[in-house]
Amino acid sequence: MRFYGRVEEIGALRALRTRAVKRGGAAMAVVTGRRRIGKTSLIRKALEDGETPYIYCFVNAYSDEVGVARELMRAAAQACRIEYPPAFGRLIDAVEYLLVLSRDRPMTIVFDECQVLDRTCPGFWSDLQRAWDLRKDGAKLLLVMSGSVQTMLERIFGDANEPLYGRADQIMRIRPFGTETLTKLFESECPEGGMIELLKLYAMTGGVARYVELLVDSDVVHPDRMINFVFSESGSWFRDEGLILLANEFKIASTTAMTLLERIASGRTRWAEMQDGIEQPISAYVHRLEEHLGIIGRIMPALTKPQQKNARYEIRDPYFRFWFRFMAAADKQADIENKHWGRLIKATEAGMPAFLGRTLEAWFRRRFEENDRWSKVGAWWDRKGENEIGLVALDESSKELLVGECKLNPTKIDLDVVRLKAAAFLQTHPELQSWKLEVAGLSPEDMLRTW
Repeated sequence: MRFYGRVEEIGALRALRTRAVKRGGAAMAVVTGRRRIGKTSLIRKALEDGETPYIYCFVNAYSDEVGVARELMRAAAQACRIEYPPAFGRLIDAVEYLLVLSRDRPMTIVFDECQVLDRTCPGFWSDLQRAWDLRKDGAKLLLVMSGSVQTMLERIFGDANEPLYGRADQIMRIRPFGTETLTKLFESECPEGGMIELLKLYAMTGGVARYVELLVDSDVVHPDRMINFVFSESGSWFRDEGLILLANEFKIASTTAMTLLERIASGRTRWAEMQDGIEQPISAYVHRLEEHLGIIGRIMPALTKPQQKNARYEIRDPYFRFWFRFMAAADKQADIENKHWGRLIKATEAGMPAFLGRTLEAWFRRRFEENDRWSKVGAWWDRKGENEIGLVALDESSKELLVGECKLNPTKIDLDVVRLKAAAFLQTHPELQSWKLEVAGLSPEDMLRTW
């Protein structure tokens, strides 16, 4: 699959490199994001372009400090044509050497999965702070620290109590493809596909680059092939991603995180229901899952002020929604272990229409959120549960309100019923009654529309 999107991120990294080279002062960028999001591909696309030597060092979790230093110098010798590279027993000494060398020979250094340095090179972050502060002036070097354990990197570079706080010139958090980029990718790579295939692709991957690439390159973005592929030998790492991501982020606490997510997925979405039976407070887990990873999110009616004690939660990440719905349960795992592919495919196909219906609502809310015209976007329901609206969008500058009903089958949309729901919403928010109201029926045919 070709490279798509990330135009702003590429521009930001190249601008930082240009500044470092032209002004003669080393710059540091931190690139983080979940596994498979495309960090390494982005960095290479931006910086492996010949403008400066590109030194790439993957930090192997099974290596020691001597091994990491050796790998860095091997890559540096190759990229910078150092005929007799020195050997170092400490990684920081190799970094200092390259900082000094860059005064005359501009370069880019990338540490991939740099959070592993916390374990393989004890004390490295403190040593880097000292070396950076001492050697960065006059150095023509861009140092990129990239890693997939977001919480650890945000602590290392964003916590005021950590030695590298304030040293990063840019902290870039890479997110899944938005609807525009995913659509362009889909139209280019799968020109014969229709809107249902695009919706399924979004439902199963959430726009995570490597997940999309796997399905596209396997030529399975077709009505039946995606599900058949996931439940086959070829789909093994796609099925395993949920457990691996949680294990990487939460380590020994991943069991508690998994329990919490299982409860939310099963409908136990209020705080007391989520906490019940878990000995330690769940607030830290909820914060990490919501704010750092984006796996869960609070469910509140549009324009309602969020209050933790009244809030409900949902699995917001599309991949995890799919994973918990069709793969994570004990009976599903047993079928996977026993390779009962036919049973799994049949159960998934039976559940997909309802699943895609909810995904369609999520698609439209995300699409409206990406359009800077709309200042507030969400769903709405009343306290009695009698009225529910899949999409509410407000344009505060022009005082326009859009209320949308989302269904897979457009013939099932009754705009008169939607108008009644809109009237109920406006009774709850009388301050909007003078606004211009648009009522819309939204189906897969409208997925590429702009408002």
